[in-house]
Amino acid sequence: REFAPFKVEVGARRDLRELDARDGTSVARGATSLSASAAWQFATGWSATVNLDRAARAPGEEELFANGAHDATGSFEVGDPQLRVEVANQVELGLAYESAAVQARAGVYRNRFDRFIYLAETGLVDPDEGLPIRQWSQDDARFSGFEGEIKARLAEGAWGRFDLRLFGDTVRARLRDGGDLPRIAPARIGASLAWTRDALRASIGAVGWMRQDKVAAFEQPTSGFTLLDAHLSWALDAGPAEWELYLDGSN
Repeated sequence: REFAPFKVEVGARRDLRELDARDGTSVARGATSLSASAAWQFATGWSATVNLDRAARAPGEEELFANGAHDATGSFEVGDPQLRVEVANQVELGLAYESAAVQARAGVYRNRFDRFIYLAETGLVDPDEGLPIRQWSQDDARFSGFEGEIKARLAEGAWGRFDLRLFGDTVRARLRDGGDLPRIAPARIGASLAWTRDALRASIGAVGWMRQDKVAAFEQPTSGFTLLDAHLSWALDAGPAEWELYLDGSN
């Protein structure tokens, strides 16, 4: 419903899965998700939002029944048929601004997981495959984070248009009883500059990833690093067909 300058949305979803194990047995899992959000346009171009979510997810086949080598992750994964439905209760506060030349948004969130499902390092190695053994596990967890983005049109004229994008995000994830969760991405910050003129486009950007030293048991810290990329393209309209010639570079 909309009650200018307010807008309210609510939703609900029910999922039911029946999962089959390799031995022919089956496991039924049901999950109910609820959501509510409110937006307030308190000034020209400005809006604030509040989102409340209760998202439930039934464990998948791999999380329940895995018992072998996983080529994509280079590990020996072990499932747990006793895993229960994972429930996330999240609150998110957002602030946004939009005009003809600038679009900006920022948000902070807090997520409380009941029975969070994750792949834990065991410190053991499978003697046959020589791969690290990882166990699908479940514990209560807490996530908190921030994300923001700004898009600005710097200039526009006969020589084309220049657009700047700045963004960043960070997340902190811990088990409720203490300890860090595995494989959590480090904070990052990035920028890109794009130029367009008719059929020509070009851009250059960089993303800096911070050092991650908040790691789980048997994990190693990772150093910070920076990724650079560049793009150049030319669009061609040849009657019924459209073509694009492009050159991409990245490190």
